[in-house]
Amino acid sequence: MKRIAVQICLVVAVAEPPLLAAPVSPQAVKQDIQRISESIRNHPTAEKFSERARLHALCRDALGAVDDDSRAIELAPQRADYYVDRATDLSDLNRLNEAIADCNKALTLAKYGSTAYMGALRIRANAFFEKSQFDKAKSDILILIKLGDSVAPKSLQQINRASAARRQAK
Repeated sequence: MKRIAVQICLVVAVAEPPLLAAPVSPQAVKQDIQRISESIRNHPTAEKFSERARLHALCRDALGAVDDDSRAIELAPQRADYYVDRATDLSDLNRLNEAIADCNKALTLAKYGSTAYMGALRIRANAFFEKSQFDKAKSDILILIKLGDSVAPKSLQQINRASAARRQAK
């Protein structure tokens, strides 16, 4: 069977503005990671772990990001956006089942239609797509369309094309 690679566009959900301004260079990101690490040693908070996770992700250190996302979740388990962030990083590691589980948790915590809710649907749809579970991906995209997501119609077209190509390949 021929595999067709189609990427669904994702917009990562951010519930609050970052604690730091976006760094402009890899060196600046590493300096910010060191500064936040020092702050965490003095006073660990979920927000600090989450911010450091985002910086790890910028450095393409998905393992470091997942570790810090997990620490943020331990400190604030009711924050849906932390589960969405970890799902994003798990997807980057191709740990799709874990990403789907985090999206499911975020969907139970987030308010319907919120940024975290929509982010969880996008990431979960992409994970389902990558697993060739097109019906499940389509279901999430249809909810996003109902919620007014502007990228979702294009994602739906991509899912439909991939699903049709898969049927033709059989």
